[in-house]
Amino acid sequence: MMPTGKDAYEITKDYIQSSVKAFDAEFPDKDYEFTQNADSVYIIKSHFDSRSINGTEVKTEFTATLKYNGGSSSDKHNWILVKLEEF
Repeated sequence: MMPTGKDAYEITKDYIQSSVKAFDAEFPDKDYEFTQNADSVYIIKSHFDSRSINGTEVKTEFTATLKYNGGSSSDKHNWILVKLEEF
């Protein structure tokens, strides 16, 4: 069974939280879009809110491309982050 868009979104959030300097990044529960390609590639579009060093709230939009390699869809090791664009 292939992962759902929600599975890919959860993995994307994990990748972003470990890569951005914003320790307080907050992601919306349902405000995301995803595309699943036939080759197990998922594209996730969403945003996260965080606070800058001076306390200003910052909204960051992102597009993430992930490749699923099989196995448990909740295990980050079964995914590769191909590209992450933040804007």
